[in-house]
Amino acid sequence: MPTEWVIDTGAIDHVSFTPSSFQQPPIPSSLDKSICVPNGHSVPIHGIGNAQITSDIILTDVLFVPPFKFNLLSVPKLTQTTNCSVFFYPDHCVFQDHLTKKEIG
Repeated sequence: MPTEWVIDTGAIDHVSFTPSSFQQPPIPSSLDKSICVPNGHSVPIHGIGNAQITSDIILTDVLFVPPFKFNLLSVPKLTQTTNCSVFFYPDHCVFQDHLTKKEIG
């Protein structure tokens, strides 16, 4: 079953609350770190891992945060790590590889 991701142009990191989103179980976080969620509270980061969201897109260093109830795709992080562009339209968006110009998501 595909996992839904919220595309967030303001997020610094990718975040997932679902263990099944990850290619392998997330590596537990040895650091006592947390993130601030929209309600202003801080919640702990439980681990980090990679998530394949399409056949062409693998999100790296995704934060595993079970108390958070959304999966966030960070547009700035994705465009930096995959060398792609994102085009926004009124009813959808397109991810495109810079070199091949192929639509990847």
